[in-house]
Amino acid sequence: MEWEPFTKRQTPKPDKFVYKFSPAVRQRIMLAFKDFGDNVYQIPEYLSVSGQGFQIMMQMAQQMLERQFGALTSPEPFQHFMQCSDGQVIDFIEACFRTPAYQAEQPGVNRINAILLSEGIGFEFTPYVQRQNDREWVVEYPEGIVKTNELVQQNIIAPTFDLLRGSRWATTNAELLAALHHFREGNWREAIWRAGGAFETALKTICNEKQWTYQHNKATLTDLLQLCRDHNLFFDFYNNNGVLLAGGHIRNKMSGHGPEPQAAQQYPATREYADHMIHVTCANILLVARLAGIG
Repeated sequence: MEWEPFTKRQTPKPDKFVYKFSPAVRQRIMLAFKDFGDNVYQIPEYLSVSGQGFQIMMQMAQQMLERQFGALTSPEPFQHFMQCSDGQVIDFIEACFRTPAYQAEQPGVNRINAILLSEGIGFEFTPYVQRQNDREWVVEYPEGIVKTNELVQQNIIAPTFDLLRGSRWATTNAELLAALHHFREGNWREAIWRAGGAFETALKTICNEKQWTYQHNKATLTDLLQLCRDHNLFFDFYNNNGVLLAGGHIRNKMSGHGPEPQAAQQYPATREYADHMIHVTCANILLVARLAGIG
């Protein structure tokens, strides 16, 4: 557990998240990545010279971002990180996680997230996931997501991503990550649409695991919920009263996709609705997965 000095222990935690990275926070993050690259964690042999891993990590992150955006705010990666916009801070951290010099895996993600939490910053990084795909290992790298409520984050969002680290949930995980990406970008309709798709995919995963037959290309959310209810996955009123179907109604009315694309003109999507949809989706995925006994 990382040491927390006395003065920090005595400082009240902020009531609301902030979404800005002060110079001090940026420095803390850089020092953490320096530890990740300087033999604190096991790194490849060709990076074993003290300090070399961190320098290569910075250079690789810089090259990745320059391919995406062109020139950065400074030719020096450290200076760019210290003076770039808050969104670009997230981009830089994501790029660092993707370099071969980063070998800290999930413990490193935990350390970065702990820094953000201690500073009351409303961002968090998703898990570092390794999945075996046929004969090779595939890495799903951490992505920055926006937090709006710490209680919801710790009790609903984070446990959902812990669940989705399992290989059977790969498609659901990708769809939920897409929803969070759209939320971060302010694409409220797309966030709602992709969150709804994640719940449907989770239900299909459960049906596949249980060998409950459905029409793969035609089954709707209603069909999948009824199938799960027919096999006593949850109580009648969870289906009959539309408790689990509510997310489907939100998606159809507000996303601009699906069977009611015109309804979105009457029901404009906002940050509040997209936030709610993501929370509802995660809570529903956790519920049905736990009831099915599938981790």
